[in-house]
Amino acid sequence: MSSKLPPEKHFKNGVRFLQAKAYDKAKEAFRFAVSGDEENPVYRAHYAYARYLETPEDFTKCLQMLQGCLELSGRTVEAHLFMGRIARQEGQNNRALKSFRAALSEDPRNIEAARELRLHQMRGGKPEESEQSSGAKPDGTFFGKLFQRKKD
Repeated sequence: MSSKLPPEKHFKNGVRFLQAKAYDKAKEAFRFAVSGDEENPVYRAHYAYARYLETPEDFTKCLQMLQGCLELSGRTVEAHLFMGRIARQEGQNNRALKSFRAALSEDPRNIEAARELRLHQMRGGKPEESEQSSGAKPDGTFFGKLFQRKKD
């Protein structure tokens, strides 16, 4: 990759590499994007997430990098979303849910954050964690969880 390309081009290449699960190439492309526009929280968030995907044992540093993205001005939905994904992978479910909710509060139409919250609920997440508005508690059966009957 050439560092002569504009940051937007490196970012687009990084997204393509990320989708292709070529995490090392994605990380490198995002690194070039960040070096071209260091104050862009979207570029920095993608770089941190690609870094995590390439070396998951470095998750603490990646979470710190994502936290730093939240302190920059601009769009931070991606930072919240990636923090949630990393936290979920590392077994920190409450932190993950908090991050997914933060992404949705910034962008209520964010499909990925909404999907992550639905997945948590479908996997048997606690009702108070998934913020069910009905207040119904599912019984232990499959259909009870599916339809969540209200008690009188």
